[in-house]
Amino acid sequence: MHITALPVFIPLFVSALLVAIRHFSPRVLNDGIATGVGLTVVTLCALLLAHTAHGHPFAYWLGGWRPSHSVTIGISFSVDAVGAGLAAFSSS
Repeated sequence: MHITALPVFIPLFVSALLVAIRHFSPRVLNDGIATGVGLTVVTLCALLLAHTAHGHPFAYWLGGWRPSHSVTIGISFSVDAVGAGLAAFSSS
């Protein structure tokens, strides 16, 4: 599932963008963007929770890396129901 990395990437990217435009945009716009990002992250975490709710955890390998011959190089996100639920709870 390719949305696995988005709850981490979107807030980091948008926060850098907000820092870059803070002198050119009104505070109300910045607050609206931050609220939209928060709602997006909650929605993405809820989708991950719904995907793992049937007891089928999965691993998402960033950058296309895959385990080969019992050797794992790279970064993986392992998503299970408890982790996705806690991510949705903490992002709300």
